[in-house]
Amino acid sequence: MTNIPFQADSFFHFPTGRVNLEDIHAIFKTMPYELDYVNAADQYI
Repeated sequence: MTNIPFQADSFFHFPTGRVNLEDIHAIFKTMPYELDYVNAADQYI
């Protein structure tokens, strides 16, 4: 396990299964682009 800034053995649960936070962290760390979030009021967060 790597040095991660969250609790070990934490999961996101989906209707089709679950994924742990370490894997989600690895996915976002290796993405070749940036993701931005715009909320319902059309505000950039």
